[in-house]
Amino acid sequence: MSGTETSERERRFWNEHARESAADPDVETYRVRPTDRYDPAVPWLPYLGVPALVDVMLDALGDLRDKPVLDLGTGTGFLAVLLALRGARVIAVDVSEEQLATARARARVSGVEDRVEFREMASEVLDFPSGAFAAVVGSFVLHHVDLARAGREIHRVLAPGARAAFIETSARNPLLMAGRTYLVGRFGITRASSPDEAPLGRAAERALAQIFPGGVRLHYPDLLFLRMLPAYVEPLRRPRIMALAKWLDERLWRIPRLRPWSYFVVVELRKPGA
Repeated sequence: MSGTETSERERRFWNEHARESAADPDVETYRVRPTDRYDPAVPWLPYLGVPALVDVMLDALGDLRDKPVLDLGTGTGFLAVLLALRGARVIAVDVSEEQLATARARARVSGVEDRVEFREMASEVLDFPSGAFAAVVGSFVLHHVDLARAGREIHRVLAPGARAAFIETSARNPLLMAGRTYLVGRFGITRASSPDEAPLGRAAERALAQIFPGGVRLHYPDLLFLRMLPAYVEPLRRPRIMALAKWLDERLWRIPRLRPWSYFVVVELRKPGA
């Protein structure tokens, strides 16, 4: 694998994460089914609205049956396996060899090991021909990479007229960003992020717009805001509090100008061409 200092730090972080959370990848919880819209090994994802994000991503990409798709930062391989189950021919890359080992086992237990190829590779230096892919996807990867370099590589490997779609974290909510800066890692609130992780803000959006002029769309199918409190603060993780936070988020989503305050967003990119 060749890459940047950032990708090397990410490799060490996610290898350590994989060792700390090691589990038998052959257990049933790692099996992916075509109807899944979140990683079954992470059962709290529906509370954070991930199924709606995956649906929007799949809609943006369209029919990928028998088409070559690149999954960036595949991690334990959920998205790569899901796309393979839907008929795509997937190449999935990640900087962490230990995460990739779990991803390969997940493809095997899900019955698609012949449709997914896993490679250790940095998103900033993709070893593929230009225009090689009908789609590029990723789940929580762009905010871990050198976005300018990775964005240019995504543009290069996409076929003309093809699209990319990513589920990402957003920095548009000033209250969440203040909590991230001053609270996470203190007062018993766990810091789960890697050192180089940075939610996508307006500067990142401008950088993508320069690479994909006129081809950037942001989708907010859900508003993840108040739910972040019980998700991260253990004393608030009570059924009534969680239900109230979710109910309030659903009502706030009805106000269009508040939707960009969601911590999660789907970033859709389109390369010009036929």
